[in-house]
Amino acid sequence: MGDGVHRFYQHSRGTLRVRDSAAPDGEIDVVILYVDGSKTAFQESHLAQAGPLSPCQVRSLGELRFLFRSMERYAPWVRRPLLVVQNQEQLPDWLDPTRVRVIHHDQFVPAELLPTFHGTPVYAHLHRIPDLAEHYVVWYDDHMLGRNLSPNFFFDGWGRPRAIPLDSPIPRWLGRFLPDAFTHSLVMTTRVLDDIRPIWPKTALDYYLYPHIPQANCKTWWQEFLRQFSGHSLFQGTITRRKRGTSRNYVALETLFCNWLLRRLGWSRWRSARHCAGQQLMRLCAKALNRMLGLHLPVTYEIYGIFNDSGKTKRSMAALLAEQPTIFCVNDNAYDRFLEEGCVYEGGFEVNPRSLARFRETMEKLYPHASQFERN
Repeated sequence: MGDGVHRFYQHSRGTLRVRDSAAPDGEIDVVILYVDGSKTAFQESHLAQAGPLSPCQVRSLGELRFLFRSMERYAPWVRRPLLVVQNQEQLPDWLDPTRVRVIHHDQFVPAELLPTFHGTPVYAHLHRIPDLAEHYVVWYDDHMLGRNLSPNFFFDGWGRPRAIPLDSPIPRWLGRFLPDAFTHSLVMTTRVLDDIRPIWPKTALDYYLYPHIPQANCKTWWQEFLRQFSGHSLFQGTITRRKRGTSRNYVALETLFCNWLLRRLGWSRWRSARHCAGQQLMRLCAKALNRMLGLHLPVTYEIYGIFNDSGKTKRSMAALLAEQPTIFCVNDNAYDRFLEEGCVYEGGFEVNPRSLARFRETMEKLYPHASQFERN
C-alpha cells in the first residue's frame, strides 16, 4: 500500500477509507455538466456551426436548482461542486457563482475541438480541469438524490471507482431488433471492447449497460482508459465529436468505461451476471412494494420524465414520490405532440406549462428549502 498510510474521510453516514496513497484525504469533487439552449447566443452559434438543434437535448427546465438542493441535503461529503458550461452566459440568474466553481470549456477542452455542442469531448477531458480532485463524480444536471448517499456508493475502500450498478446485458445482436441510434451506439461499444480485448467464448452476458446516473472516476484511471482506447477509430471519433450530426458510428462513453473498469477490477462474466440479476431483482421488488404497500424500501435508481402530456407527467411524478429512489433522473421527454386549450406542444422550446408546474410542485415537495447555491 505504498507508504502504508491509511486515509479516512468522515461524513454524516459513515467513513470512506481510502487506501490509495495517491488520493487526497476525503477529497471528492462533483463535476456537473450543464447547458441552457434557450440562450440566444447559444442558439445562433449552434445554428452557424452545428446546424439546427433539438430543444429537448439542450433545454433547461429548472432541474439544476433542485440538483443542488438534493446534493446539499443528501451528499454533504462533496468537497465542492464544479459547474461545467460553455461560457458565462450559460449561468442561470438564480445561481450564486461565489458558491460553486464555474468551469468553461476553453479551460480544459483542447482548442481544436471548440466550440463543441456534444457532451463526449467535454466528458473525455474533464480530468484536465485545473485543481480537480483525484476522485471525482460526473453528474448531469437532471440527476437528483432522494435519500442519503454515501461516497462508498462511488468508491471502494481502496479509493477505486466502482463500476456498479449494472442495468442490463448488451448482447452483440441487439441492433437487429432495436435499430435506433442509441442501441446502435451500444453495439458499437461492444465492438470496440471486443477489438481491444476479445472475450472467448462470446456470450450475451459479456457486457452491460451503465444506467443514466452519476459516474465515479479517478484521474489516473481515466488516463489509463484513454491510453488503451485512443488508437481505436470509433473511440477517437466519439471523443472528438463537436455536434450530434447524422453519424451513428459512435460509442456510449459511460458504458464503455464501466465495462473496461469491470475487467480492470478483475470481475468475471459470471460475477457480473449474478450481480446484475440480483441487483435488478431487488430494485424491482422494492419499487413494487413501495408503490403497493407504501413502504420505504431503498430503490437504487430510476428514470422519470417530463412530457407535454400533463397526464403522463402527473403519473411520472406520482411514481417518483411513491418509489423514493436514492438517485433519480428526470428526463426531458417533452417532445411528444400534445394539444391542450388550443395550443400545440411538440418539438419546440415551449413545454406545456401544466407539465412544468407539476414537475416543480413535486420538486418543491421534495426539496422545500433553498440551498446555499441560490442567491438570497
